[in-house]
Amino acid sequence: MVKRLALLLFTAIPLNAQSNTVNRALLGVDMGLRTTDGIETYNFLHHPCKCFHEGDPIAPGSGNPLGIMAFQGGAFLGVRYGSRLLERHGHRRWARVLILTDIAVEAYTVQDNLRLKVPK
Repeated sequence: MVKRLALLLFTAIPLNAQSNTVNRALLGVDMGLRTTDGIETYNFLHHPCKCFHEGDPIAPGSGNPLGIMAFQGGAFLGVRYGSRLLERHGHRRWARVLILTDIAVEAYTVQDNLRLKVPK
């Protein structure tokens, strides 16, 4: 199911013919980071100690897997659509900056999640 959802999100907005493979690769990295963030968030929110909380103020904090997938998928589609819109209007560098900024934020979030100590 996760593979189907990832394929759907990645192909939902087709990239135009001028889009290069670097942006596609960056979008793949972004989707991978978002998937990892969603999985780690779900695991931490369902830990028996109940000592973890969601730090992102706009993310769903209930731990509902559909809510987490919808949030991550919507954010990914927003970045992808924004990048495509910038690219279509001739702003190829700004399109890449948008993707790289999202990757930087998600990379920080994922590494922060992976550094959390789980109590025994």
